[in-house]
Amino acid sequence: MEDRLKIVRDKGLCFNCLSGKHFAARCKSTWTCSVPGCGKKHSKLLHRSASSGNCDSVAEAGRSNAVVEAEASVLCDFIGAGGSIGAGNLRVALPIVPAKVRVLGRCVKTCALLDTGSTNSFCSAALLKHLGITGIKQSLSLTTLGMKDSIVQTEKVRLQVMDIDEYNALDLPCVFMRAQLPVHIGNWAQSQDINLWPHLDGIDLPQVSIGEVSLLINQNTTAALTPFKVKIGASGAPYAVKTLLGWTLNGPLSVSS
Repeated sequence: MEDRLKIVRDKGLCFNCLSGKHFAARCKSTWTCSVPGCGKKHSKLLHRSASSGNCDSVAEAGRSNAVVEAEASVLCDFIGAGGSIGAGNLRVALPIVPAKVRVLGRCVKTCALLDTGSTNSFCSAALLKHLGITGIKQSLSLTTLGMKDSIVQTEKVRLQVMDIDEYNALDLPCVFMRAQLPVHIGNWAQSQDINLWPHLDGIDLPQVSIGEVSLLINQNTTAALTPFKVKIGASGAPYAVKTLLGWTLNGPLSVSS
């Protein structure tokens, strides 16, 4: 399996039709995986079980799950990284997807925020430590709602991000390291959330145990943020967007009792 995957990646072939040089999510072929219970858009020759794990998890390495900090991406504070949710308050889903990050043969499972309000991509220091890499040290001018043109010291790295099944991969040539990312894992929608909304029926949200968001993908990475499908409901309902890295839920999910 790994040899077949490597051949397809090296040749830049579609994981679905195995011929064209495009992403599987953009493949016009009606073929899907014929392995019983799968049906996803990839060849059965490249089907890998959900339990196939040659990737570690940042959370499994003993990192803290509390990832809330008053810092944010360039030009825009990240708001909505709430902690506890009080009675009567809405629980809000942000466009977070489980993903894998690979560098120099080392692979880590994490969660990524697809952030349309950021002009730069960021990763946590914990992610780089777990990947065993360091970047190029440099200064970065950071503008947020709380500060303007603040000079911070950071490291710049190049990463590769993939969907959780490793069928679509993207290079992130410029990612800046921050001590932590201000994104709360509680804003990541789970599969049980879709059961509350009939218009979300049929959406596949992978069940993976990941304890933090350690990657923020910016607006400039259009291949990651481009919507392939959108499911909308009544006014005030959450909507779902299918991206290259998987489905994301966006908007209010429920009201706590």
